[in-house]
Amino acid sequence: MKKPTGIYVKLPSGQWIRVKGKISRVVILKSKGKKSISFSLIGESIDKPPEPTSSNPEKLYISSLRVTKYILRLLDETNTKKYLVIIKPITKETYQLIMQGSSEEIEKAKRIAEEMKLVKPAPKIKKTTSS
Repeated sequence: MKKPTGIYVKLPSGQWIRVKGKISRVVILKSKGKKSISFSLIGESIDKPPEPTSSNPEKLYISSLRVTKYILRLLDETNTKKYLVIIKPITKETYQLIMQGSSEEIEKAKRIAEEMKLVKPAPKIKKTTSS
């Protein structure tokens, strides 16, 4: 059986998306006459992501502010056919990454998060007590 690969993202609404790529477009600012390139992710809705097959997948926590830019860098700088990344919100400020597959590609993904200064400590989950 082939191990699952690719990038899967859980949106704050609860919907799961499989990232398939990105598109670019040129934006021209009429007032300044400048051109810039804007990127958008291409994805498809899915019911749920594949389960990691590894008993001990790599976990990393990142800031929620630049998740899209991080995914764009992953698409540019890593081979997403060699590893699985599941990205899901844990709190409003923090997303959890669960990664398995090629250790070389996972190390690249970690390095990118560190370069972008996105890495955060694991959030403390508040325990609720019922009386």
